[in-house]
Amino acid sequence: MVTLASEGTAVEVVRGRLLPSDAVDLEARPILLRVPIVARGRGVALVHATLTGWSCEETCREVSLEATTTLHVGARRTP
Repeated sequence: MVTLASEGTAVEVVRGRLLPSDAVDLEARPILLRVPIVARGRGVALVHATLTGWSCEETCREVSLEATTTLHVGARRTP
C-alpha cells in the first residue's frame, strides 16, 4: 500500500492511498502506480509517499519505506 500526502498549496494529492490493484499493469513486476495529483496554483509543494508491505521468510514482518519529492509549479504554458 502507498499512502500519499502533500504539503503546500501548489498541488493536491487526489487519492491518498494506492493499492497494488491500482497498478497500471496488474501483471507487471515491479508494479507501476501513477500518483494522481492536481496543480492548484504556482508555487512549491512537497509530496510525501510511504510504502508499506510485508517481507516473509521464516516469519513475516511489516516493512515501510518513505520518500519525499519537491514539485515546482509554474505558469501555464500556452501551446
